[in-house]
Amino acid sequence: MEHDVSDIVKKSREVIRKRHVNLASITLASLIASLSELGILTQGTVSSLAKYFTPRICAYMLEKGIIDPSKPPVENLRKVFEEYAFTNEDYEIKEDGNEIHIEIVTDECKVCPKGVGGAEIPGSACPLPHFIAICLSILTGEKWEPKKIRKDNKIKLVLKEEGKCKMAIKKV
Repeated sequence: MEHDVSDIVKKSREVIRKRHVNLASITLASLIASLSELGILTQGTVSSLAKYFTPRICAYMLEKGIIDPSKPPVENLRKVFEEYAFTNEDYEIKEDGNEIHIEIVTDECKVCPKGVGGAEIPGSACPLPHFIAICLSILTGEKWEPKKIRKDNKIKLVLKEEGKCKMAIKKV
């Protein structure tokens, strides 16, 4: 077991250095990734969990003045990404009517349960689609949800292509 722990620490330190990960990011990514050790980590599991942890995280950001319901949604999302140590080069947010499109450079994501947390699973386990949708719902008082993307006869919340993780959040 000691060998496993030292290997985890070594790999984690490399990721933290390479991606410039902060404490909040490594905590979130690692906690989610730990579900893979229990054999219960899927996109569905993470989506369900987001309903529980997002309101508390949003409450913290509201209390500390990081986000503000009187400001536009995209401005608040930029503050959220900044709080998790994303740089402007790591992501892009575009508003298009009732949708917000987000692209994150895959190798620079700070909260990825796989890339940062070390989860070894097929497919995605990204907390961001539901996290962002719930956060926007809290901030605007309107219902937002992740947009489902159909690709290769599968429905996804995150599409990985061209070195980016792409998602959209829509107002319903």
